[in-house]
Amino acid sequence: MTFALIGAGAIGNAVRFLLERAGHSVRAWDADPARADAGMTPAAAVENAEAVFLCVPSWAVSDALRSVQPHVSAHAAVVALTKGVEPESGLFMDAFLQERLPGRPVALLAGPMLAAELREGNGGAACVASPDMAAARRVSAWFDGSGLRAEPTDDLAGVAAASVLKNVYALGLGMAAALGWGENKRGWFAGEAVREMARLLPVFGGRTETALSPAGAGDLIATGFSPASKNHAVGAEIARTGTHASPSEGSAALPALERRVENMAAYPLLQAVADAAARRRTAAEALEDAFTTPVPAGGAAAVE
Repeated sequence: MTFALIGAGAIGNAVRFLLERAGHSVRAWDADPARADAGMTPAAAVENAEAVFLCVPSWAVSDALRSVQPHVSAHAAVVALTKGVEPESGLFMDAFLQERLPGRPVALLAGPMLAAELREGNGGAACVASPDMAAARRVSAWFDGSGLRAEPTDDLAGVAAASVLKNVYALGLGMAAALGWGENKRGWFAGEAVREMARLLPVFGGRTETALSPAGAGDLIATGFSPASKNHAVGAEIARTGTHASPSEGSAALPALERRVENMAAYPLLQAVADAAARRRTAAEALEDAFTTPVPAGGAAAVE
């Protein structure tokens, strides 16, 4: 099969490696000509492609779609690896893609997929989410033999929301590492983050159990504890300096999350990370407050 790859950065090239390893042909276009295949245009990249893989950050996804959408064949699926909030609309990727691509098969690919490990052949895992389970299974099968464990699910909203939330909690784990928290306290943070995520997913139209999937707990553990993760690095920078020089998906998503979550105080870790990123409190103050806050009878993090 032939696929179009839009966005030939680290994760884009890792996805290309996986697809070619599985025996497929890939044509790559990028807004930076130095990254694209020689002489490649958006029209040439997507011509007669079975699917278009969007491998761009949330702040570039709208421009990327504008470039390729007029040229995509009617039957081609669009598979996005974007794990964030589209900044102009404030929409998560499920709603954004469905709004911009009405009637077209769309899917999200999300999970522990650190690009360097994929390129080294060390494998990874992901949820392939589509509202059409048959479509999710079809995308999953494209990765057979690639080294990526691709699990189909029809919880598109849940995977989109988990992808946003895990980035924010990965910021917090980066903060905790920079503050010198040991493995015990960071392990507590990760566990509480998964429990908060499980409570939050239904707020965004997803299913509670998706918090325990590769797109939820799996991706959080991989990126939250890895110095190679941009979210981990930005969180550490916030803890050290109070600010950050360039955005990550987690830091970029926080304003939209704060607008959409009615009672942030009910989610102490989310509130702590948001406060530290917005400089309302230092990371040390915010995270330690979350750690020392007593748990009410019955468990504050019980799944709603």
